Amino acid sequence: MEDKRWMTIFFTDGTNLKFGFPRQLDDTSKIGTMLKKALNEKQLVLEVEDMMFTIPFVNVKYIQVYPCPEKLPDTAIRGAVLME
Repeated sequence: MEDKRWMTIFFTDGTNLKFGFPRQLDDTSKIGTMLKKALNEKQLVLEVEDMMFTIPFVNVKYIQVYPCPEKLPDTAIRGAVLME
């Protein structure tokens, strides 16, 4: 089981922030529901070293998460390859 997790948030102004974090859910059957709920919010909220970060999604270009969640929305394209 992989416990190292990170995300990089890329902002519309070209900057980015990278966060490491522990596994958030032990029950993997809830991942899809939690992911859908998070994506429907207007901001991302993170607890970081006793501080709260709120990041409005309007300022976010995209978010890269590792490892990929086990459950993804039904419309997700799987097995894609990043081509630069």
